[in-house]
This record gives sequence, C-alpha cells and structure tokens, in this order.
Amino acid sequence: MKVNLFSITNAVLVLTLFFAVSCKKDDRNKNPTCEIASPAANQVFAKGIVIPIIVNATDDDGTIEEVQYQVDNVGVGSATSFPYEFNWNSGEGTLGSHTIIATSKDNNGGSASDEVTITLIEGSAPLAGFSATPQTGIIPINVKFTDESQNNPVSWLWDFGDGSASTEQNPVHTYSNAGKYTVVLTVVNSYGTDSETKTEFIEATTGIPVVNFSASDSIIIVGESVSFTDLSTDSPITWDWDFGDGNSSFEQNPTHVYDTVGIYTVMLTANNSYGSGTETKTNFITVESTDGHPCPEIPTFEYEGQTYNTVKIGDQCWMKENLNYETSSGSYCYDDDPVNCETYGRLYIWNAIMNGESGSNDVPSGVLGICPSGWHIPSDAEWDVIVNYLGGNNVAGGKMKEVGYEHWENPNEDADNSSGFTALPGGEKYGTFNGLGSYGRWWSSTQFSPTQAWYRTMSGIWGGVYQDYTNKLKGFSLRCLKD
Repeated sequence: MKVNLFSITNAVLVLTLFFAVSCKKDDRNKNPTCEIASPAANQVFAKGIVIPIIVNATDDDGTIEEVQYQVDNVGVGSATSFPYEFNWNSGEGTLGSHTIIATSKDNNGGSASDEVTITLIEGSAPLAGFSATPQTGIIPINVKFTDESQNNPVSWLWDFGDGSASTEQNPVHTYSNAGKYTVVLTVVNSYGTDSETKTEFIEATTGIPVVNFSASDSIIIVGESVSFTDLSTDSPITWDWDFGDGNSSFEQNPTHVYDTVGIYTVMLTANNSYGSGTETKTNFITVESTDGHPCPEIPTFEYEGQTYNTVKIGDQCWMKENLNYETSSGSYCYDDDPVNCETYGRLYIWNAIMNGESGSNDVPSGVLGICPSGWHIPSDAEWDVIVNYLGGNNVAGGKMKEVGYEHWENPNEDADNSSGFTALPGGEKYGTFNGLGSYGRWWSSTQFSPTQAWYRTMSGIWGGVYQDYTNKLKGFSLRCLKD
C-alpha cells in the first residue's frame, strides 16, 4: 500500500499545534471587584452630616491600587489601602438625589465600578440623650455611657462631673471617689449643638453612708425655725436627727423650732443596707434672745411720711428711733435745724406729746398722745420695766446707748448698745438749746404735779439711766412703745 507522506506530515503538524495551544497559560488580566457596602441604595440622610462610603474591593490576580469616589460624576476622594472607606461631608451637596460612584483599580490597569443613589433632606440640630450602666456602685465603679442622641451628631463631649471628660461617642469611665456626680453630654452637628444634663446621675459609694448636712440658719432668734438638709451620700434610706434640745426627727429634711435660748449641737445618723454613719456638728445652732432684734410682728412701720424701725427688749417692743412728728406747737428741731430732726428726732414739751390726754403711770399707759395708732407714750412704770430688765439704773444706760462717737461725745461711758435701743444724745430745749451730743432726755406719760412730769436721762459721762421729774415746758425727746 502506498502511504501519502504529505498527509501524515500535515496531520502531525495540526496535532502538535493543537496541544501547544491547549497547554499555553492565559495571561490576560482579570478585572477587580467593586461593591458599595454603605450607604445602601435609596438611603435618606440629613444634609450636613458626614456619610461614610464603604467599598468592598478585591483582585484575584493582583492588588487593588486605589478606590476612587465620585458624587454626581465629580471626584471627591480616594482610598489606597484597606478598609476602602471615604467620609463625604454631605453639606457640600444640595437637597435631593445624588449618585455615589466607586471605582476600584488594580495594578494591571483593570477597573470595576459600582454606584448607589441617595437622597439628602433638610437636617436638624442634634437632640442630646444618653444612658449609663450601672448608675450606682461601690468605688471604684466602671460606668459605660451610651449615646442616645438624635439627628446624627458628629462630635461628642462628655463631662463626667468629677473633673474628667471624653470625646468618645460611647465612653467607659471609672469613678474612684465616693459622691453623687452630675453628667453632661454635649453633641454637635452642622446644624447646631445641644446638651443634656443629668443631675446626681451617678452615685459612687463606699458602702455605708457618708453623712453630712446643712442648716438654713445657724444663728436664730428664740421661737424661730431652722430647716435642716440631708447632704449624705451612698443612698441612705433612714435618718435619725438629734437637734440638741431634747427633740429629734426621722424625716430626711426636717424643720425644727428652737424655743429656748442656747447653743445646740446637732447630730444626724443615716442608714443604708451596708450600715450606718453619723455626723455631729458641735455648737452648730445659736439661739439668741429677741433682745436687740426687730419686733417680729412689726420690724418697721410708716408714720407721717417717715419710716421707723423697731426693737424687741424683753417683752416690750420699742421704736428704735426718736419720734420726728411735727406738732402744731411745742415741738422743735435742735438749733432750728431740720437736719437735727432727721438724726435725733424732735424735742417736745410735755403737753404737746400728750395731745390733750391725762397723765398715766399704768402698764401699759394707755396714752396714745402723738404716737402712731397701736403705740403709746410709755409711763414712768414702763420705763422702770426696761431699765430693770437691763440691770437697773446704774448699768442700763450703757446697754441702751449707741456705740461710738458719731453722735455721742467722748467718753460715751460704758456704751455697748447690747439692748439695741440705740439712744442718741438729742439734748433739750428750755429757752435755749443745750446738750446735743452730751445727753438725751425722754418724756414719760406720768406727771409729778400739774406743772411737772417724769423723764429719763442718759449721759455720755455715765453708763446708767437717771430718773427725775421736771417742768413740762422743757423740750425732750420721745420714744413710743407698742401696745
């Protein structure tokens, strides 16, 4: 048989080429992948917030060189390393729809793209809010704070109330000292700022109560009340007060009336589930006599255009200033100078102050005279009451005279005005004016004879009170006494 060598040769060549082509490696580049993981398609955002654009990009036969980001076909940024993320400030955009395009590029020139459409709407300032866990505990206590603010804040500032702060969104803070702590969170976005304050929000305890308290006043007049405020920490659940005067209370914040003059030590014992603690404040409340203080029922009053103060001395309520009421006759300003009337009051003859009424030595005198309604001219017996209450004629003057030399001449003997009477040396008038700065004289409603009446004198050279009677035509000062 004759063999066709040409045909065999061609067949061998075809097979050789076939196998050669079949075994050759495919060197063509494969494009990378690109997928926008966030934001989601058709997601809605408030204009002005920062929107993270997160891309998943891989390359099976090479490396990702870069991921480029566009918004509405305008380049806004890129990322060259994993994670492929770019934060776009949506405040740069307008309200409405926007197309976000991400393009991944590999080291061989291949690329792939993905896109999503989002919508920007008008935004609002943030509304701050937060929670914490736990809110109470024994020190040291680790508290996790969780931001619950609305309207997409972009920054956070925490004030933990113990001098520490944080700018994390959800911080953890350790309280090392016992106390009640007020926490403030301030949040910000491009539309504004807002804060939330939670007063005494965190309580860090040592276990048993750390007891403390305060009082509305530490110096009071007998018969007045004091409001006590519990300042204890570590969540006490019962309270036991000892007010130092034999009285007590189980209220948390009691009010107590002190009925007796004295100095009182106050003690509070507070309890919780861990035990009890006590705070004692020695000589904490001082209760003074009403002497020298304004009369509680009428500390001041108006009479004929002038304001008068009052002073409580024993059981009596006196005017604290000399009367300055001008009668139709028989009253004078020292040296006829109105300035002296403003300082020392007027000088009156006895008949002018009595205003037609008869004399009296009763207690009370019952003589209104020229005094305001509800007041009366003191009788000589009522002058005895105040003088005796202050220690008698030999010492009462010092307790009744104004201190110093603004009005009294030196030496103003024994003056301490401890009674609060504040006697001034208004002098007298009997034909001429005499004694301003040296002495003061005050009428009573009690007459000695048809032409004479009783009065009292206080002098700068003696610490007592002098009692005498004299001509009713002399001009002396007047103090009125409350009915």
